[in-house]
Amino acid sequence: MGDIIEITTWPKHRHIFYKVNSSSINFEVKADNAAVGLAKEAGMKCDYWVVLGDRSFIHAPNSGIQFAHTPNIISNSEYRKFWISWSKNGVCLGQNGELEPIMKLECKEQNFNYFTFSMHRSIAPAHWRFELPPPQIKRPLKTVEGGKLQWIKYEDSMPKNAVCGGHEHEMLFVARGGVRGSLTPGKYVSSKAAVFVPWGGTTYKLTNVEILCGYDCVWKPSWADNIPVGAVEAGYSEVDREPLYVGRVKHNGFIIPGKVQPSHKVCYIPYKNEEKAFKYYEILIEPNQYPGFAYDSLIPSIKIDIEPNIDDDRNSNNYDEENDEGHYYSEDDEDYNA
Repeated sequence: MGDIIEITTWPKHRHIFYKVNSSSINFEVKADNAAVGLAKEAGMKCDYWVVLGDRSFIHAPNSGIQFAHTPNIISNSEYRKFWISWSKNGVCLGQNGELEPIMKLECKEQNFNYFTFSMHRSIAPAHWRFELPPPQIKRPLKTVEGGKLQWIKYEDSMPKNAVCGGHEHEMLFVARGGVRGSLTPGKYVSSKAAVFVPWGGTTYKLTNVEILCGYDCVWKPSWADNIPVGAVEAGYSEVDREPLYVGRVKHNGFIIPGKVQPSHKVCYIPYKNEEKAFKYYEILIEPNQYPGFAYDSLIPSIKIDIEPNIDDDRNSNNYDEENDEGHYYSEDDEDYNA
C-alpha cells in the first residue's frame, strides 16, 4: 500500500509528475472536467492526455484521438472513481467497478513512467485523490538529521539557524511578511532590522515578519514557471491565493532573495526602489520532503496542446528604499497572521 494523496489543481498552474511502477493508475476526481497526462519522462510535455468531461477523449500527437460521449461522467460536487491502464494494445479509460473501458486508443507506447493531473478549458479547480505507490529506488541523497524548515516570528533578535539567502553589502536572510492581502517572501536586512519584499512594481519595508529557519534545504537552478518538486512555499498572492516560492537572483554582483510567482513566470526581488523580475533564478527546495516524487525533473506549467493560452496582467508602483520613505508597514499598519 502506498500513501493516499489529496491535491487540488488550478488553471495555468504548475504540474507535478508522479512516478508509477505499474501499467495502471486509480484515482478519484471532483471537477467540471479533468485531464490526466501520461509520460515516459517527467519534463516539458506528456505523451498522452486522457480528458474527462461531457465529451471525453484520449489524445496523442502520434496516435490520433479517440472521443466518447460521456455526459455527467464527472461532477464538481462529489468525487468519482476512474482507472487508466495501458499495454501494447492501447490506453484505456474506465470507471471504478467496470471491467469494460469507456474508451480506448490503440497505441504502441507502453512504457509510461509518470503521470500528472490537470484540467481542460476550465477556470475552476479540480480536486483529486489517488494512491501514490511507495518508491522502489532510493535517490542518492544524503539524509539530513534535523534542520527541518520552519517559519519563526522575528522578535528583537535573529532566531537560530536562519536561512541565508544571499548578500548585498551584508548577509541577507530569507523572510516573509504580509502586504496588501498577500503573504510575500523577501530579504531580511539586519542593518535596517526590517524585511523588504517585492510587490506591485515596488519594494515594501515590513517589521511584523517571520524568518525562515533550518538547514534541510538546497538551492536549485530554474527558470520561468518551472517549479521543482519540494519547492518551499513561502506565502501566497493577493489574487486567488496563488502559492509563492522562495527564489534568489544574482544581480549587480549581489545575490538577493525574493519570490517566485509561477503565473508570472519570473522571480521578483526587492532591489533599491524597484521590484525587479528575472526569468532565470535559483529556487529553494526541501530535498527529503517527498521521497516518492521525481526529484531530478523540473515541473513546468504544462499546456494541453488544444487549450488556449491566456496571459496575466501586472501592476506597478514606485518606492524609495534608500531613504526609507514611501511604503512603510508596522505591526499597527498591517494585519499579518502567518
